[in-house]
Amino acid sequence: MRTASLRFALLRWLLGICLVLSVFPSQAQVLNVSQAFSLQASYAHGQLQLNWHIQPGYYLYRDRIHLISDSAALKSFYKPPGVMHHDPIFGDTRIYTSNVTLLADVELGSRPTTSIRLSFQGCSQSGFCYPPTTRIIDIHANHVAIHDASVHSIDTASWSASPAPAPAPSSAWHAGPWMLLSSFGFGLLLAFTPCVLPMLPIITGIIIGQRKRTTLQSVLLGVIYVQGMALTYTLLGIIIAYVGVKMQIYLQNPWVLGLMSAILVGLALSMFGLFELQLPSAAQTRLQQWQGHLTQGSYLGVMLMGALSGVICSPCVSAPTAGMLVYIAQSGSVLMGALTLYLFALGMGLPLIAVAWLGKKVLPKAGIWMLRVRQLGGFLMLSAALLLVSRVLDDVLSDLLWLLLAGVLLVWLGYLLFCRVIGRRYALVSCVLLAFLLVVAGEQIFHYRQTVRQAQQPLAFVSVDSLTQLQTQLRQAKQKHQPVLVDYFANWCVACKEFEQDTLNKPQIRQQLAQFKLLRVDVSRYLPRQQDILSHYRVLGLPTLDLYDANGSYRPELRVSGIISTAQFAKRLVDVSSSKQL
Repeated sequence: MRTASLRFALLRWLLGICLVLSVFPSQAQVLNVSQAFSLQASYAHGQLQLNWHIQPGYYLYRDRIHLISDSAALKSFYKPPGVMHHDPIFGDTRIYTSNVTLLADVELGSRPTTSIRLSFQGCSQSGFCYPPTTRIIDIHANHVAIHDASVHSIDTASWSASPAPAPAPSSAWHAGPWMLLSSFGFGLLLAFTPCVLPMLPIITGIIIGQRKRTTLQSVLLGVIYVQGMALTYTLLGIIIAYVGVKMQIYLQNPWVLGLMSAILVGLALSMFGLFELQLPSAAQTRLQQWQGHLTQGSYLGVMLMGALSGVICSPCVSAPTAGMLVYIAQSGSVLMGALTLYLFALGMGLPLIAVAWLGKKVLPKAGIWMLRVRQLGGFLMLSAALLLVSRVLDDVLSDLLWLLLAGVLLVWLGYLLFCRVIGRRYALVSCVLLAFLLVVAGEQIFHYRQTVRQAQQPLAFVSVDSLTQLQTQLRQAKQKHQPVLVDYFANWCVACKEFEQDTLNKPQIRQQLAQFKLLRVDVSRYLPRQQDILSHYRVLGLPTLDLYDANGSYRPELRVSGIISTAQFAKRLVDVSSSKQL
């Protein structure tokens, strides 16, 4: 009995210690990159196999794994799809969270020995990200050796402009199901334009032929025709999206985004009737001749007719199709590009299937409303153009442009809705008044955003780019008896931006930092001199923040590695500020 009581008391004591310790915040020990991502490699029969053992709580970015070789031919590189991961800053990207194997076909050629450069990047789920890492893989016959690349030999060009996950395109497409649904709706909308709707009964009669057919046969021929048309659009989507993936870095350039937005605006103007966009007449004639030689009513002939019809775009369809291709090039996803245009074609073909099933009586009567549908498509294309260019515009200017577009759309809709009810003159006056109210509201929004921006200016970080610069700044702060915060930052570091937004910009933290000298080491380009800083101060990854007291003493116990709460960070600032000056 006594022994049981003693055991129970000991158990309560241990549980009490655990509860007390759980109250105090602590940061988990950060593994170095080799411990977090253990790599083994083997080579046999012309195939290089890379086996990663990823520790729990860590992950690798699929799109940041690259192989480069000057002496060997890399024929193919297979990377498993991984799992989808959402970054609050950069949107959706694919990652590996457990053991993963990658395969590459490598042809050594006449050389018995070759070296391959492997680049990769990963993070921890706690918000701690590692800089881009490079390993050299030496292959000699069937023997493979892996060693660290010299910090000065890392090819930094590919990292200078791109973050870990693909940037803004993911954010634009991260609501994938909505984008697919919208493309289907857009295709259906275009089927009711004046260039398409009147042709549906004629096209249906051509593909069915002169023979008497059952309803099921007619519907089947209509479906096959639409599938042939969808095949053409899908191939276009795959090609354009594939080119976009290969040129993703260049497509994020502000000038390129501006040019693509201008193209979309021009295509939108064609939807408003300012000009017509279509294939040259000679090309259309040749394609129509080929289409006319196909057998009417046969399944293969109908599918080929549909495929050719996808190329012979009418003026109402050419501009929207070109606009979607421009936008798909920004998506960074071949699958999304293919599905988007496939559903776009299905939307356009749905009324044709309805005609094949129920006859032309199911179609609404032609009228001026078809022209309005085409104009509405123009507004949708203007929205796509603004969505692209907003990535590089100031927030206030972007808001004003969206407000202007919404105002024009409302004026257009108001005029159409009220001109019959209250008369054209009064409708025009009402729309002008509505536009005036929108301008006033926009001015108020602009004034509010400017006031907020002036009230919260960015923190005044001093940028340092080398070890010498950093040490000079630290000495100057010591002479002034000023505490120092050193922020190790990169534009590919999601957690760095989260910490800056959610913690550093809090009013309480900004007030505490007012007495600090703020230094920022931006390692986005990961140049050799920046790597020297990380190596000298043993910075394993990002975000990392170091604190120095007013005496110039480094406080290693207060280092921030990863994400911590605002309260925890505030306490560390208090601790370093309360150090007595010598």
